[in-house]
Amino acid sequence: MNKKNTSEQHLLNDHEWVDLGLPSGTCWATCNVGANNPEECGDYYAWGEIEYKSQYEDYNSKTLHRDIYNIGNNERYDAARHKWGEGWRLPTYTECKELCQNCSFTLTQQNNVWGYKVTGLNGNSIFLPGVGCCFRGSVINMFNAQYWSSKSDFYESGECLYLTPQEFSIRSYERYYGLSIRPVCHPNEESEKVNTEEKNNIYQERIHGIVHHEQDSTDNVDNGCRWVDLGLPSGTLWGECNIGAKRPDECGYYFAWGETQNKTSYSKGNCNTIGMRQQAALNAFFDAAHRHCGDNWQTPSPIQLKELCECCEWTWKSVNGANGYQVTGINGNSIFLPATGYRYDQEWDERSTYGYYWSNTPDHDFTSDALLLCFNYNSHHMSSGNRCYGRCIRAVKK
Repeated sequence: MNKKNTSEQHLLNDHEWVDLGLPSGTCWATCNVGANNPEECGDYYAWGEIEYKSQYEDYNSKTLHRDIYNIGNNERYDAARHKWGEGWRLPTYTECKELCQNCSFTLTQQNNVWGYKVTGLNGNSIFLPGVGCCFRGSVINMFNAQYWSSKSDFYESGECLYLTPQEFSIRSYERYYGLSIRPVCHPNEESEKVNTEEKNNIYQERIHGIVHHEQDSTDNVDNGCRWVDLGLPSGTLWGECNIGAKRPDECGYYFAWGETQNKTSYSKGNCNTIGMRQQAALNAFFDAAHRHCGDNWQTPSPIQLKELCECCEWTWKSVNGANGYQVTGINGNSIFLPATGYRYDQEWDERSTYGYYWSNTPDHDFTSDALLLCFNYNSHHMSSGNRCYGRCIRAVKK
């Protein structure tokens, strides 16, 4: 039975919580899962896993590439709920963002442990130790505080609270890394009221494939991929989501140009097409849109991307916390292109500020580059970029 807050101990299932005076009423635990005091790291967990491991790698991840996006309060995937019982769970993306926006963060030592004192609107505080993360069998980035949220943005990564001496933000991290967990609760409510984005969870476990919102009909769907008619002169039909995305505001998969599978790391050393003197557009074998969406789909040509730039109205906006452009066609229909940034090595850069979308055509002047659509909040235009970088693709119907 849950122990409600009946004294100043503030206990729920024998675990202590602190009210930081946050607008949502969310209360944060004083310790990490697996820790006995606030300074301890506790146990590390891969995203969506509920047991500690000695090795954290892609091959032993139980959720990598699985179509699971929100795990809050699900005992099968939420380690906080599984370990601490009913009432406790992983924080949502929105709750992590609320913490960043409404609290002050101070790099400090507590009992000789470096970490971050997080002080809420009411003056109460918690301590988040610099736990780093686990990769393979080692703990790395020990001055950073990295804590999983319940949200994943696509098949490879989960969102986490990310604290450094220079940055307090939300970042994506590969699911197979081991991160700490700081649970949250709503101890004074009869039943837990989870954020709207988590209420709509569907714990789907289909592996790979592209999944879209369920619709009342099968109109505008080809091979499981939904398209939108923007009324363009060419008749080109644009995909509703990026390849690998479940919703229009999600980034989806990242691809090196001319490759058909997303990767955990992007570099010149593992790019299959850099230096190839290919003068023509990608054929079906090298076209990720064709491989993932079916015979009637392709990566857009530069002409189709240019038509999108010149014939549509572009409006910078935020959808579910994702920045990008609402692109409205001649007939009033629209698509949303999130600012996806790019990937190099194992990092994401310029996400939420720039969008880069591959075309199917190489840059004839530079054998290491290919043509792409580039945009930020005040411009959208055609450009070119190095083929080895991971960028997103919005497929079109031929």
